Amino acid sequence: MYKIIAIDIDGTLIDKCGNIQEKTAKAIKTASAQGMIVTLSTGRSYHSALCFAKKLNIKAPLITANGSMIRDPQNGELKKCHRFSKNTVNKMLEILKNEKEVFIQGYHLDGIVSFGRNNLIELAKMLNGTNKFSFKNTIRMLKDYKESKVSIKKSLTIEDGYDIHKFFVVGDKKSCKNIEGKLANLSCRIESHFVGNYGYLEIIPEQASKGEGLIWLAEYYNVPLDKTIAIGDSANDISMFKKAGMAIAMANGTNEAKQNANHITFSNNDNGVATAIKEFALTKKKDFDIIKRTV
Repeated sequence: MYKIIAIDIDGTLIDKCGNIQEKTAKAIKTASAQGMIVTLSTGRSYHSALCFAKKLNIKAPLITANGSMIRDPQNGELKKCHRFSKNTVNKMLEILKNEKEVFIQGYHLDGIVSFGRNNLIELAKMLNGTNKFSFKNTIRMLKDYKESKVSIKKSLTIEDGYDIHKFFVVGDKKSCKNIEGKLANLSCRIESHFVGNYGYLEIIPEQASKGEGLIWLAEYYNVPLDKTIAIGDSANDISMFKKAGMAIAMANGTNEAKQNANHITFSNNDNGVATAIKEFALTKKKDFDIIKRTV
């Protein structure tokens, strides 16, 4: 029987409106009640992931920023963090500052520092892949920025003193491809995503990944990797798909994610996570009632 469930957030846990559907929340809470270790494994920052963890009453350390930071949601204790060296950050900033038309975010222990272009509506449209962005989604995005502790600067230098463990870059495809090429010789892992004319880059230390985060979590709880489940939808989930005992891709996931999964569940708008948990993780109610009576 599986013991650990690691769940991606965007495109997986939450629906297209950014909400956790009721059936999904119930399935996660039921899995926890039955003794499963449930956590979130996300490209989001710790502070952003923490908001979802609190809603689901998740106690296990959170795998955040593509595995570059693992942190306890109960007390904020830092369990593991892969940071870029000062020298690497300096070289990256030299490359990034030459691209004027990109949004850049640096993830650090206390939140996110955003620099480069800073029109949040433009950023949202790029990430959404459309020129349309509703007022409701704008409010949700601004709320997420606040929860993620985002500070905005005109520029960033090594003298600002941030210990960066992830850079997130969004812009037109040409600019992102250019940056990706220039960073190729530095000590980093680049997980790139391109949709239409836009792209975004998730840049993390080369030793970090969601897969490595899952390995750490399994060792932390003394659980064999073949007793773990990973649920996700995109390229940055593949590293944990390759380590997990059961890799589950969402129906709305990328073709690459699906090709690396053992199973495909329903979409994030159709309680795909809940369906996967019920199918592979939950003890049947009648059996669970027996367990409760004998404990």
